[in-house]
Amino acid sequence: MPAIAANAMLNKYLEQASAAFYSPNRSQYLFKDKTESNLAVATYYLYQALNESNPTPLDDKLRCNILLTLANIKTFQGRLSSALSLYAKALPLATRQQRQDILCYLAVWHHATGQQMLSRWYQHQLAENSPSSLYQSNHHAPPAVLLNRSLEILNRCLAQPVRYLTDISEKTPDSSQRISSLPSSSLPCSSLSYSSWRASSLEASSAHAFVILGHTLNADGSMSARLLNRLALALQLATRYPTSKILVSGGLAKQGMSEAERMAHWLSQHGVSPQRLLVESQSANTIENLRFSLPLLLQAGIRHATLLSTTETTCIELR
Repeated sequence: MPAIAANAMLNKYLEQASAAFYSPNRSQYLFKDKTESNLAVATYYLYQALNESNPTPLDDKLRCNILLTLANIKTFQGRLSSALSLYAKALPLATRQQRQDILCYLAVWHHATGQQMLSRWYQHQLAENSPSSLYQSNHHAPPAVLLNRSLEILNRCLAQPVRYLTDISEKTPDSSQRISSLPSSSLPCSSLSYSSWRASSLEASSAHAFVILGHTLNADGSMSARLLNRLALALQLATRYPTSKILVSGGLAKQGMSEAERMAHWLSQHGVSPQRLLVESQSANTIENLRFSLPLLLQAGIRHATLLSTTETTCIELR
């Protein structure tokens, strides 16, 4: 195959991978006459691109970027063993900046899986790769220092209890809520715990917000049944807690309106004051939901939030 044809095929695979990755159709992506998740399709095309090495081998930087993207997809899917293997394959190919990123990923995910010795070893490698002397002139903290701070924050967050609430139908404010029981093996960290929670803990709190994650809109721009269920729950809670704000998050638009804009419009139509609403309409996935929502919450003086998600009207109180 001529080199030009090989490059064209490589570009085609990368374009198809990008189209699948950024598609709002996350669970019913059409692929070879059947439907798959968009991430599964993106993974397929990235592996095709990775194997497109004849007659012109991929340059190291591109191969490294593909391996990094695949590894990040695996972490999103919870397949950490595969992700760690891909990060390790990418490391020898990396540029200086890529190497810093990969060492951070390896340190964090080994930390998350309880492999503290390996995590500390990669933190040490990061410190050697980016010595403090390189950052003294621009007053920026070295990546190793920033990573240590991030891990400290992560540990503090994981040490806080996450309370899963499934019974929010009680009308009495001080009635105890039932806590859903999950097997301990499903917890991401042994320090997470479940405990009693009372509805009165949110009373008269202007520093509290309900956060509603978006869901893919229908082709005509209307909201899915899953998203309408979340909004119905939010409306019930907004009535019970009139001082709490409501943040709607989701940026994938259909028919000229994003998920967040649709949700804000629905809540306004159902009597929620626009002054209570915070609208985040940039995110394209769950990670970006959090990334773009946190600054809005902090700017509004929010110190704790209740996340509304899943198909079963379950609240997760984050403190």
